[in-house]
Amino acid sequence: MGKIKAVSLDCAGTLLRIDWQPSAFAVGIVEELGFEVDRPDARSRYDAILRRRWPDYLRLNLTKDQLACQGFWEEVTAEWISDLSIPDGRLTDILEHADARLFGPFQTHFSPYCDVLPALEALRAAGLRLAILSNWDVTLHRAISITDLAGYFEFAIASLEEGVEKPDPAIFQIMMDRFGLTVDEVIHVGDDLIDDYRGAKGVGMKAFHLDRRSTKSEGFRLARLTDLLEAIRSLD
Repeated sequence: MGKIKAVSLDCAGTLLRIDWQPSAFAVGIVEELGFEVDRPDARSRYDAILRRRWPDYLRLNLTKDQLACQGFWEEVTAEWISDLSIPDGRLTDILEHADARLFGPFQTHFSPYCDVLPALEALRAAGLRLAILSNWDVTLHRAISITDLAGYFEFAIASLEEGVEKPDPAIFQIMMDRFGLTVDEVIHVGDDLIDDYRGAKGVGMKAFHLDRRSTKSEGFRLARLTDLLEAIRSLD
C-alpha cells in the first residue's frame, strides 16, 4: 500500500445519510405525543431559542461531556414547551420519546450508505487504520454507535469537541497527531469538495472527493466508496 497507512473519512454525506432538522424533529415529537401546535410558529420559536443559546452549546462541546451536552437539549426543550404552553409535567415524556426516535434501535435519521460497510471491510482487510474526521457535535459518537460503524474506527473526531472545523488545517493536524502519523501516511476522503478535499490537500495530504452523483470514479473523484481501496493502490 506504499506509504499510506491510514484513512480518515468524513461522516455526514460520506458514511451516513442524515435526515434530521432540530425544529422539525421537535415539532414531530410533540405531535406524536398528541399535542396540537401551529407548526410554523412552533418551529420559529424553537429556532429562535436554539440560535440564542447556541454559544452555550459550543462551549459545552469543548468539554466533550456527552451528559452536559444532552442537558443543553433538555433545557432548550423545556423552554420551548413552556413557550407553547405544554405542561412542564410532560417534559420527561417528550425527552424520552425524542431520544428513542433519534438514537433508539428503530431510529431512521442516521443510515449508512449502501457502499459504506463493504468499503470499510475491504479497507480493514487491507490493513489500513481508520478514523472519522467530521464537522459534527458530540453526538457523532452516538450516531456511529447506533449505526454499527464505531467498531471499524480507532477514533472519531467531532469538530465541535475540538473547537475547529474543516477545512482549517488545525483539525487535520489533530487527526494526524492522534494517529501518530505524517501527512504522507494518511489519506482523507469526504463528500465536500472544500471542507474535505481542499482542506486535506491544503495541509499536504493526499485526498479523494466522494461524489455519488458521478457515474465513474476517475482521478481524485470517487463515484462509490467501494472504489477507494483500488484508488489508494493506484497511488503507488
